[in-house]
Amino acid sequence: MSDKGLPFAIIILVCIHFLISCGQNEDTDPSTPATPGRVAYQGALSYSLKNMMSVNDRSTFVKILDTGEQTRTVYDGRIEGRITLTMFSFTAHFDDNVTIIFLVNKEIDYNRSLELSQEYAMHIGRLPAVLRKGTHFVVVHAEKGTPRGGQIVIAPNLGSILIHVDTFKNAIDNGRIEELLIHETTHAAIDAKLNGTSGWLHSQRTDNSFISDYAYRNPTREDLAETMIAYLGQKFFQESLGSSNFNRIREVIPNRIAYLDGLNLDLYPLEN
Repeated sequence: MSDKGLPFAIIILVCIHFLISCGQNEDTDPSTPATPGRVAYQGALSYSLKNMMSVNDRSTFVKILDTGEQTRTVYDGRIEGRITLTMFSFTAHFDDNVTIIFLVNKEIDYNRSLELSQEYAMHIGRLPAVLRKGTHFVVVHAEKGTPRGGQIVIAPNLGSILIHVDTFKNAIDNGRIEELLIHETTHAAIDAKLNGTSGWLHSQRTDNSFISDYAYRNPTREDLAETMIAYLGQKFFQESLGSSNFNRIREVIPNRIAYLDGLNLDLYPLEN
């Protein structure tokens, strides 16, 4: 190459480097695999598999008791970071001796807070015990906000989920409330136990596919929660899924399914 052509070549190389380094979506987990064998569904799975569960499915919810008030530092999806609030406290009891504390922002009046806690507890009661046992708190705020689940809603080692009333009303109206709750309670109950383990990572690599685009874009953060919806669907809700969805799930994540089967998770009250 001549000396005259050298500056032009350098400019080209710099431009290519710039395009590559700036092309990463900031909302995407940086460990996203480059070429998955298959992505089964676009977006988040609670939309694609809505109505997998229904109000006719059995709930283990028994009763809810007023347990006064609690002051906690919690997430609120309408603001940055956490906020310290004194909140209404209600304890939901389920028929397998699981209890979950509902903390409701006092911007919602007492009677409505109690009604909402009962309503959400009925939905949560349809989820398997492994997810309910690891969800210690449900934090409820008014209006719209991004749902959250995990050990960050309140404090480490306290699995919790975050609910905004208008956001969850939309999920209820659209028939995807249980599916959304499976996703969020998976974050709360088992993310910290399974994510990053050798068994989970091996099943992920061996499948070389993802159940949803959301899982593919966020493999270390969202894949387990998305997979749990599909796992429970193919195991217990074949009829409502339909044969096409059932077969697609079994084809795309067989090793994840086998891995979760091998854990002997407590899935009561779900039955084949």
